Amino acid sequence: MPLSPDVIRATREFWSHRTGAAVSADDACQAIGNVAALFDLLERWDREARGEESPAAEEEAPPAAANATGQSAGALTPGGEGTDRP
Repeated sequence: MPLSPDVIRATREFWSHRTGAAVSADDACQAIGNVAALFDLLERWDREARGEESPAAEEEAPPAAANATGQSAGALTPGGEGTDRP
């Protein structure tokens, strides 16, 4: 999934400030993918706790399903092109 340059920049700034280390655009994209996967998992657990069934599309695809560019959610890149440019 292509991510907007603004989201990548904000993520890099957020984590660079908190860690004291430079965060690459690829690292920022991976962090975004990890947070998205966490919320997907929390949503699934919530549905299961309430006894609801998961939507059929989610049951067919694993949480780290490939996006439109063929990359897994953990490998999101700026513009979906596999570059390290902000």
